[in-house]
Amino acid sequence: MPITLSIIICTANKPESLVETLQSLSKVALPDGVVVELILVDNRPQTAKDVLCQATLPDIVTKYVEEPAAGLSNARNTGIANASGEILVFTDDDIRFPENWIVTLIEPILAGNADAVAGRIEIAPHLRCEWFQPLHKVLLAEFLQPWPNVNRMTGANMAIHRRVLEAAPNFDSNLGAGGIGAMEEGLFSDQIIAAGLKIAFNSKSTVIHHFDPVRLTKERMIKESAHSGRGQGYVAYHWEHRIIIGAPFHRYRKKLQIAARRLFDIKRKKTGEACSVADLYDVMAEAFYAQYSQERKKPFKYPRPGYKYDEIDSVKSLFRVLRKSFSKGSE
Repeated sequence: MPITLSIIICTANKPESLVETLQSLSKVALPDGVVVELILVDNRPQTAKDVLCQATLPDIVTKYVEEPAAGLSNARNTGIANASGEILVFTDDDIRFPENWIVTLIEPILAGNADAVAGRIEIAPHLRCEWFQPLHKVLLAEFLQPWPNVNRMTGANMAIHRRVLEAAPNFDSNLGAGGIGAMEEGLFSDQIIAAGLKIAFNSKSTVIHHFDPVRLTKERMIKESAHSGRGQGYVAYHWEHRIIIGAPFHRYRKKLQIAARRLFDIKRKKTGEACSVADLYDVMAEAFYAQYSQERKKPFKYPRPGYKYDEIDSVKSLFRVLRKSFSKGSE
């Protein structure tokens, strides 16, 4: 049987952008001997059905699926549930593709060199601004090289072999657009790596991100930064099982820093429509501590292999574990 490949695109009321994305997809060369299907998941039901019906996608089997539960992770999980492919490719409804996109992206998987692949993502030239700094680009989902010390994927350009789903069966529905915070792809990637599987970064596969220009405004940048911070706080507690003493204190300290900077730093050089990097980092940190403090009241959602994190459920139990360790060391 030929290898089947499923392309999963999730959309939410962006018909104009989706039209251009599907037009771009229609020009992508398909791998020889591979059956390709497109799963279009509509997170705002009935807003994308006509777009798919009118699209011309030669040699691609199309399937329209509705997911009324809001949230990108919910939509992606529905896409996974409806996909029949041995290889699953994920992208977004505001992406443009080169002709060799799929062929190059899945190459490491077909060669047996990886279980999952992260491809490059570039911001469209007309959306690039002179005031961009690395943090701005990260918040706008530009992804040009592997993360330091760990390979993580970004949803606009990534592929997995179906065996990955045994280790990471779905995306955490609490995270992602429409959820409490970002980091859904980061957590998914960490779960893959923790299972001993390999994620490869493929610099030969590049897509172009044509996001809504409203994301360049100061208000949206602050929102994206807070969204990222909340996701990191969620992952820090539930996946990393980090113990942070005084998280509420750190949160209010950051709130005061943000207020003070905006009140007194009148001479700060303005950076276009976006707020300063210092502001964005403080907003991210405040959101991190706020979310961590909320999650700290809950049981861990994920166990971490190799650690007895179930014993460390409070500061008091942490000291108890440390006391046991010192007692054993002195014997």
